[in-house]
Parts: sequence; C-alpha cells; structure tokens
Amino acid sequence: RTPTFVSAMRRHVRYLALLLCLPAFTSANDLGISFISTQSGNTVTTDVVVTNFDAILSMQFAMKWDPSELEFVSVNDFALPNMANTLNFGLTKVAEGFLYYSWLEPSATNGFTLSDCSAIFRITFNSINGQMPPVTIDPNAMVVEIYNAQDQEIPLVVLPACDGQSRVSGLIYNDTNENCQMDGEEIGMSDCK
Repeated sequence: RTPTFVSAMRRHVRYLALLLCLPAFTSANDLGISFISTQSGNTVTTDVVVTNFDAILSMQFAMKWDPSELEFVSVNDFALPNMANTLNFGLTKVAEGFLYYSWLEPSATNGFTLSDCSAIFRITFNSINGQMPPVTIDPNAMVVEIYNAQDQEIPLVVLPACDGQSRVSGLIYNDTNENCQMDGEEIGMSDCK
C-alpha cells in the first residue's frame, strides 16, 4: 500500500501536533458506505451511497469486484464538488477488478455535508455471465482514509443500503456491538453478505 502525498503530509502534521502536545483529536461517528446494485439486461449499475457524511474534507478508498463476472464500463453521476470528470478515479486496473477513488475539497473550510442515503457516484458494468456479484471495499489495495474539516480521521464502515437492496461484503471492521465505533475486538476484515 502506497500512501498518497496528501495522506503522507497529514501523517507528518499529526506527528508534529503530538510532539507539540496539542490537544488530542476527538472521535467522530463512522462514515457509512453502501453499494446499491441494480441490473437491467446485461447492464449493472452500482450506486455508492453514504451516511453520516458530515463536514467531510477528503476521502480515499479502493473498490473491487470479480472481473470474470463484471466488466467496467464507466463512472459518472458525481455528487461532490470537483468531481465533474473522472480525475478522482484511478482507472488503470479496472480490467483486474479494481477502481481507486480519491477526493479532496480544500476550498470547503467547513467540509462538505450530504444527507443520509445520498449517492456520491455511480459505476456502470457489463454483466459477463448475467450475474450481479457485489462490489466491495479493498483496504489492501489502497489505504482507506477519510478526514473531516477538523482534520479528524473518520472510520469507514460498509453498511446495508438505505433501501435494503444492497449486496454488501467486506467490512473495514465488524461492528459486532453496533455502537458505531471500532472497539479493540472489532478489527480486520469481515464478510457481511
């Protein structure tokens, strides 16, 4: 996993802040993400839907799917500022089943807020075998990082979709006690199909 320039700079700033004995960052609610997939003929569309998207300034993660089942066609319907084209997406490995996503909005001093169940973008696929396999988050392909306007790192958790139609797998952590916080025993990847 290779850190981005933005993540490397933030990491150095945080270490400096700790060395200078600045107040510790407070915890915040997890940012939830859902993948809502629908199929029409051989076309599969997957909406990337968020909850608790409150004062967010930047985010990055990698999505994966089975390339023997889904063929990437496009990414569109961008809902965040500065996403008018695909510059925020790494498209070099879509044939291998990976889509990289990175977004930063430095001009929004208070971050950017969306209402729960808002789609931030849509991925379109061709279904190779007529199936609709899940799209998941892969924290091994790219470091998952989300920051709010207070420069607090926000945990990401994959949740069931707002309309209950999501096919979800690949939690960043398994929130077994459902308190929306990553407790010590809730680490690592878990499957929640």
